[in-house]
Amino acid sequence: MLKSYRKLFITTASLSGIAACLVDSISMFILGREIKGYSILHNAMSAMGRPNSPVDHRIDLWWVLMGILFLIFGLGIRWAFSDQKKWGMAASVLIMLYGIGEGLGSALFPEDKGGAMHSFNGILHNLLGSVGIVSITIFILVMAKLIPEYKKFSIVAFLIGIISIVFFLTGHFWGNPNNFFVLTKGLWQRIYVWDYYIFVIAVAIKIISDKKIGLNLNDSK
Repeated sequence: MLKSYRKLFITTASLSGIAACLVDSISMFILGREIKGYSILHNAMSAMGRPNSPVDHRIDLWWVLMGILFLIFGLGIRWAFSDQKKWGMAASVLIMLYGIGEGLGSALFPEDKGGAMHSFNGILHNLLGSVGIVSITIFILVMAKLIPEYKKFSIVAFLIGIISIVFFLTGHFWGNPNNFFVLTKGLWQRIYVWDYYIFVIAVAIKIISDKKIGLNLNDSK
């Protein structure tokens, strides 16, 4: 009986991870269309949450929800791989840090109106966001330990993520507004986010579909 409830929670948590990825991607596209002059090719996602944005309250609310969903998914990861305490705990903490940094952090400390990076909000926004991105990047490598058959998938997702992050940061900090990376920084950000979300969804589906995951022999009956 306990195993049945355990599997139900793990499945629910995995569905939370899938929902977080899908709704975040869809909401960014839909709400972005309501901002005059906003371009998914050029503008970063954080610009949607600025105080002068017409969708700031809605996007902040979603970021809070997204953070909570990833926290639930992190707990599910911990339960699903309880027989691999070291790597299971690492994966759980890393994906929860992503939810805290990119979800809750973005909502509680949005960018300033002008996108200033040296204000209190700007510093915390970038710091928490960086913690979130680094965490999910490492999460991908850790999952290769927990799901060995995903090793090649993990490496590919990791490399795509790192390359697009470098391109995004180049555009984010480059002074020349006509530079290629500046003009396309929004695209590079979305590439690494979608890359990571595809991986997270694949992991969640694997956890739900694999009957062995979450029902380990050393668990209580």
